[in-house]
Amino acid sequence: MAVRDTDAWIYRVGYNVTLLGKIVFLTTSKTLFQSNFDPTPDGAPPSNVQAVGTARVEGPPRSVIVVDPPFPHTNKWVQITALPLTSEQLPSFVGVLTEVDGPGIYNFSAAVFVPTGSAVASLSFETASAQEFMHIDFTPNNTIRIDDLVEFGSFVRDQVFLLQVTLNIATAQSTAHVQVSGGGASGAHDYTMPPPFHILSLQFGAIRFWKGFGDPGSFDATNIVVTREP
Repeated sequence: MAVRDTDAWIYRVGYNVTLLGKIVFLTTSKTLFQSNFDPTPDGAPPSNVQAVGTARVEGPPRSVIVVDPPFPHTNKWVQITALPLTSEQLPSFVGVLTEVDGPGIYNFSAAVFVPTGSAVASLSFETASAQEFMHIDFTPNNTIRIDDLVEFGSFVRDQVFLLQVTLNIATAQSTAHVQVSGGGASGAHDYTMPPPFHILSLQFGAIRFWKGFGDPGSFDATNIVVTREP
């Protein structure tokens, strides 16, 4: 939450508060995507309608479904599974943002669960036209990898952990702060996007959880949120 104040002797209701001759304006970040899998029956693909924004599913039938997890949790998850491919589309859950806002600071967060035996599990940041400008892998070595270039930190399989990414998208240069925590996971890294991709980041419009070719197994995610700072 950001706070802005200005000199004035005007009283407003709601989020504006008069204090010592000043109005204090409380502003909150704008939510561009927020998942909600709870209304969807177990075993069905995620609904196109999410709490904020929309979603789509790609890949073979039943490769992306909503599940009530076997571990203690209060809500449902999306599960992405590598099944024998019947098309060229990889199993993917795509969260589409409500709008493309251009340069700014964006915060992404999600709870993630990677079980024992699952190969690489991935998350991409994309334009609305599905052009990737950065991706994160959860590797078989239980590390986090950015764009196949940088490896850091660790996560624990069969445990829920939190993934947080802060994107500072700018015309000259875009950067990302990637962090994992909770459930035994730890690690953070600051990453600068290479020039060919930071230009695409200016059109940030979607996130994608997916499984690649030759990466058997599944992984789950929930509480997926993307916000933009005011």
